[in-house]
Amino acid sequence: HRPLVIAHDGCDGAPPHTLAAVLRAVEVGADIIEVDIRVTRDHVVVLQHDEALVLDGHTMRISDATRDELDEFLQSHQKAQAEGGPEAGSRIVTLEAVLEVARERGAVVNLDIKEDAAVEPTVELVRRKDMVPNILFSGCEWNRARRLKSRHRDCQVLLNASSAEYERADADAEGFVETLCDQAVEAGCCGLNVYHIFCTGELVSRASVRFLPVSAWTVDEADDMSRIVELGVSAITTNRVTRLRSLL
Repeated sequence: HRPLVIAHDGCDGAPPHTLAAVLRAVEVGADIIEVDIRVTRDHVVVLQHDEALVLDGHTMRISDATRDELDEFLQSHQKAQAEGGPEAGSRIVTLEAVLEVARERGAVVNLDIKEDAAVEPTVELVRRKDMVPNILFSGCEWNRARRLKSRHRDCQVLLNASSAEYERADADAEGFVETLCDQAVEAGCCGLNVYHIFCTGELVSRASVRFLPVSAWTVDEADDMSRIVELGVSAITTNRVTRLRSLL
């Protein structure tokens, strides 16, 4: 058994939230490409992890701006984000552009939804591009996953544990596993998306008898990769695709 390799946005040194990152993921052999999703004030679905762009001491919230306003903001400031974000003069990347690239290459894309407001515009765009079979939705805790699946039964949704569930996992590991599996089945999710520290043999075993594959995120160190692979997870999200592939 070889787990699927999911390229975290900006894998193997590529700048995050860019088409270059998507192409790098394809180049280094990722099975699935992950991108972070938010929506602008004018309902354009864009690639962005944080709720705001912060450049040169200035801030602009994604949801408060149009796509054009975000582009103007990027082009008017000279410093890149501290975490290696877009450089001055660049344009914010739309999901539509990513889907075009993915369709040309037959790639599967994992859309990590960062806000409820992004769900419907994202699904609408995916349908318009006829890409539903090539898309996974993640970043969905129980309420978001349940709403998404109730409205769009044909969409593939991974269930993410909430921060509250992670907080009580150490005190009640068995309860954490059972709750996560029950929520996924009730919502109609196709699997679990779990922070790798909380991936255990018990979780993978219990989930497997509920026909719920487990995807572990975000695994970058070789020792952690080896441990997670040994558990028999179905997929691993990593910033270091080349390193993980070399261990498989």
